Amino acid sequence: MAKNLIHGFFPAYKLHKVCADDCLLHVYGYLCFKNGNVYATDAHIAIAAPLSFVSNFDDEEKELLEGKLIHATQFAQLLKMRETYVKEAENGVQFECKTKLGETVIIPILTEEQVGKFPNVESVLVEADKNAKELGTQFAHVGFKPSRLADLVAAMDAKIIEFYFAKPAGAIVVRDQDKTNEIRAILMPCMIVEPKFLTY
Repeated sequence: MAKNLIHGFFPAYKLHKVCADDCLLHVYGYLCFKNGNVYATDAHIAIAAPLSFVSNFDDEEKELLEGKLIHATQFAQLLKMRETYVKEAENGVQFECKTKLGETVIIPILTEEQVGKFPNVESVLVEADKNAKELGTQFAHVGFKPSRLADLVAAMDAKIIEFYFAKPAGAIVVRDQDKTNEIRAILMPCMIVEPKFLTY
């Protein structure tokens, strides 16, 4: 458990870094709670983290979060709280938090009706994982943006990661080498027209 955290999200897992900060992709700026997982994506990278792995919420709180969304900037705030509880409110559900100084902060939790339909990240992760297991022998020249990889590593709190390549130009499955990390992630590659190799 994180130092000084009594109840809430473990601050090591910066899942909000996977979200989009582009106002044109509104719903991609949110994290979604579904099927006991927290999902985040910016349409180029995606992550699924079991709630039981990234928080110490009880079963009742997890049930209240089901199908709800929170904006990435608000999730970042939650990581700084000493205590965070999921509570029923007059207009739905909210996070009731206490800061390290003992101040109370209320953060609203939204629904897909309020924000928009969240993409089915789970189906993309399952398909990418299936393709990685059926790895063929053909490879395309692909690349990826280092900043996106850095965001995934921060979200996973990983020290060493492994890549699993699927079909050419398909999603790259990213896993922590530490098998106790239950977070699943994918990274969408960029095509490289003319690969350049350094020669010495």
